[in-house]
Amino acid sequence: MSLKLMEAVMLIGMTARAAEPGNHDLTVKVFWSPACADLFDAIPAKAVATRIFNNIGVHLEWIRRPKGKSRLEDFIVIEMIYESRPDFHPGAMAFAYEFEGRHISILYDRVKAASTRQNRADVLGHVLAHEIAHLLQRTNYHAAAGVMKKEWDHQDYRRMCVRPLSFTPFDVQLIYGGLRKTEICGNP
Repeated sequence: MSLKLMEAVMLIGMTARAAEPGNHDLTVKVFWSPACADLFDAIPAKAVATRIFNNIGVHLEWIRRPKGKSRLEDFIVIEMIYESRPDFHPGAMAFAYEFEGRHISILYDRVKAASTRQNRADVLGHVLAHEIAHLLQRTNYHAAAGVMKKEWDHQDYRRMCVRPLSFTPFDVQLIYGGLRKTEICGNP
């Protein structure tokens, strides 16, 4: 079965004045199209991802349309894949090109398979936060617990419904360290 990509993509632009842990003056601007996922899932999913990042001093600013002059290299593109082959990134619900630093693919059929109608937005929000973090960290590192865990278990899915999982202190260090190195945020 071939991959079917959604026609729309989510674009994430990032800006930062200071990429230091503890300095909460960091904004990730997110441009998205409601057609990227079922609207029922997309709106609460972005709220979940926003809350996860707010807990570490990173603000996700969701914007419907980019304003002013924008360069393509200032954005991260998130594509939604509705149908994926079982042998395509086996076991993953999404993947980021963390060393390239600009692209994320969400395997939406697998997000649906790993969730119920009731917790789908929570799961999608965590998947978004996980993959955005990979790009900000510029690494494929996985933690033993929390948002950056390689595979969430039944307990993790239950906790997601109560309150979002969190980043570990080391995850936060990697995020801020990656932001200091990346040109996508305007840093040297």
